[in-house]
Amino acid sequence: MLNIIYMGSSSEVIPPLEELLKFPESFRVEGVVTQGPRKIGRGHKERESDLAIFCRQKSLRCFTPERASDPEFIEELKKLSPDVIITASYGQLLSEDFLAIPSISVINIHPSLLPKYRGATPIQSAIFNGDKLTGVSILYTVKALDAGDIIVQKEYKIEEDETSDHLEQRLFKESSTMLIEALSKIQDPSFKGIPQDETKKLVCRKIKKEDSLIDWTDTSSHIFNKYRAYHPWPGSCSFFRGKRVNFIKLIKPDTLLYDISSMNCGEFSFDKARKILYVKTGDGYLLVDRLKQEGGKEIMGLDFWNGIKDKSQLSFQSI
Repeated sequence: MLNIIYMGSSSEVIPPLEELLKFPESFRVEGVVTQGPRKIGRGHKERESDLAIFCRQKSLRCFTPERASDPEFIEELKKLSPDVIITASYGQLLSEDFLAIPSISVINIHPSLLPKYRGATPIQSAIFNGDKLTGVSILYTVKALDAGDIIVQKEYKIEEDETSDHLEQRLFKESSTMLIEALSKIQDPSFKGIPQDETKKLVCRKIKKEDSLIDWTDTSSHIFNKYRAYHPWPGSCSFFRGKRVNFIKLIKPDTLLYDISSMNCGEFSFDKARKILYVKTGDGYLLVDRLKQEGGKEIMGLDFWNGIKDKSQLSFQSI
């Protein structure tokens, strides 16, 4: 039986932990490490991570250190004698002293086809770049970022309208059975992972809040991929008459039905028959299904259109 420590934070990484709990004769989850409570909303109320809530429901021991690599916490984990420590979207770099804790290894569930998209935003990067395929890599954790040997790797298709939050949920769910396979492999002392090809390394860039602004002179595909990649954070937005507008759901049409030859990029109109808002892009247009104006609530494109009294010079701006 393997003694296991599981590390993560968001609800998306719960399925692999649930899978481990299905095999109590093979795996003993000695503890779960997650982020501490965070202040959210206007009232700044503290909220536990989804993983911490799950642990309480399942009576699992839960740790919330400020830094997992603090010497005091490392000593605490050593007392649990873990064979394997599993990380899944944990969000902290781990020290060499931490990596030396388990008797077998620290391993990581990473939602990309490594060595492509090392770093914190692999899912967003794949969608932003218009990739048709992505995957899950379970690898040995080493000091260098996502550079360890691959234990198990599988490829998955990215759906044409899939957003990053949906893809993240799907990939971590798919990783559940992969994790059981990986744990089986690393128990064999003769097993060796597959080294990554460093010549194909691609590191994700950090996403910033200001990246949410849409440049309507871009192509429809680029704007749509950006919207999918940055949903739900930092989102996609423009300004309309001085107020920020967040686009909750954009649609890329299969065929172009409207004559937009006289429209400027960012200019929008409304099809009363189909009840849809459409915005001119650099090479076509996108449909707006739902949006949220600054200070308002989420509404349909129809409601947004009906709320505009002066329908002259209708255009979304980037500044």
